[in-house]
Amino acid sequence: MEKQAVRDRVIALFKEICKIPRPSRQEGKIADFVCSFAEAHGCDTYRDEKNNVLVKVGATEGCEGLPPILLQSHLDMVCEKNADSAHDFEKDPIEYTERDGRLIADSTTLGADDGAGVAIMLFVIEGGVPAHGPIECLFTAAEEVGLEGAKAFDYRRISARRMINLDAGSEGKITVGCAGGVRSDILFATRLTERSGKALRLSVRGLAGGHSGSCIALGLANAIQILTDVLCEIYTATPLSLISIGGGDKDNAIPREAEAVIAVEDADVAREIVARFAENVKKTLTPADAAFSLDITEECGEITAMMDAGTTRVLLSFLASVKSGVMSMCASLPELVEYSKNLAAVKTDGRGVRVTVSSRSALAWQIEKSMREIDILASLCHGMTYHSGRYPGWEYAGESKIADDYAAVFERLYGTLPEREVTHAGLECGIIKGAIPDMDAISAGPNMYGIHAVGESLDLDSFGRFAFAIATLLTEK
Repeated sequence: MEKQAVRDRVIALFKEICKIPRPSRQEGKIADFVCSFAEAHGCDTYRDEKNNVLVKVGATEGCEGLPPILLQSHLDMVCEKNADSAHDFEKDPIEYTERDGRLIADSTTLGADDGAGVAIMLFVIEGGVPAHGPIECLFTAAEEVGLEGAKAFDYRRISARRMINLDAGSEGKITVGCAGGVRSDILFATRLTERSGKALRLSVRGLAGGHSGSCIALGLANAIQILTDVLCEIYTATPLSLISIGGGDKDNAIPREAEAVIAVEDADVAREIVARFAENVKKTLTPADAAFSLDITEECGEITAMMDAGTTRVLLSFLASVKSGVMSMCASLPELVEYSKNLAAVKTDGRGVRVTVSSRSALAWQIEKSMREIDILASLCHGMTYHSGRYPGWEYAGESKIADDYAAVFERLYGTLPEREVTHAGLECGIIKGAIPDMDAISAGPNMYGIHAVGESLDLDSFGRFAFAIATLLTEK
């Protein structure tokens, strides 16, 4: 087993995965591929109604007595794209370029989260590891929309009590705990009135976005917050009514783009405020958000109705008041975000306006607190709240044999000892350990950048090193 051969093969398998559409809750095609691939290599395969797939890889000769190990990754990907992209995630392959040692998707997400893990598991299934004990490969569905597949799987089918989740995004770290979370959707009924004033479109573009857990403390700007702030400033200067407002798409991604169509009494005042506001915002942004733009243009479409004054007031009040960003840091691990919220999405349709907020914390009581705060604020603003997709955190056990084994292999191969961390992102390990309490689990992965955002990339050398470390661990343990 040579490092270069392992690197080349897992990259080739990842590129094959990129050809297969795999939005959350639409994993049928990628599940078909995994099942056919596993069956072609003589492995026992089980697929449930949620498109979770369990593949059992028998031990090689002489290794039958070794304890089984579970590898786990998710089949779906976050589907984000630029507003001007024609990409159809339900039909089109992911387009990428290879640049500076990375695979990069320039106008969409790449799906390295967690296509990289899927590719490594396919490498194991096809016999890439020359000697190993029994291996169980669990591919889960709908991870990115509340870990739905993992919640639904029948864990009586799992015999392993050692597990490596392949869904982390930093090569030099071992994840040994994670946050839990919940999605909150707040629905506002809209009352319409005859349009008056000038119709204008405000557009926020060019922000970096990113994972709403692992990137929440990086100071990245939130497009919906910026749009809300400028709308509130215009609102105080000249009569304003919302016609529509939208931004963001996924509750686990920091929104990169947002726009509103408004009717104002004094368009010149609105333009002056937008120009001044944009310059002030630019001074506060991190380098990652350097492509930011805030534009105001005349809306030329035929618009006969707008939201009335009361609807506009309560919507702007809610959006301006709902908390977003880091709420608190962990007292015992000061570098760890303990509790956060993400103002993730807002959408106007024929039924009204829907606002989505994602809350994360390793502590269940903080999730309850967040839900309660959102309920109260929504009630004050005449909105109705629906909480869904709640998932548990994964508490660090303090000791882990599989973490020790992986760290020892990695240090011997590459000369550095991986750092152990608890992540603010959600992982399926919490659900699996809840079902199998004596499971000894870690999460690890190669270096990825811009996860859940357009421009997501995968470091190919890191991918190769990580895959070789996993293969070596399976050979020895």
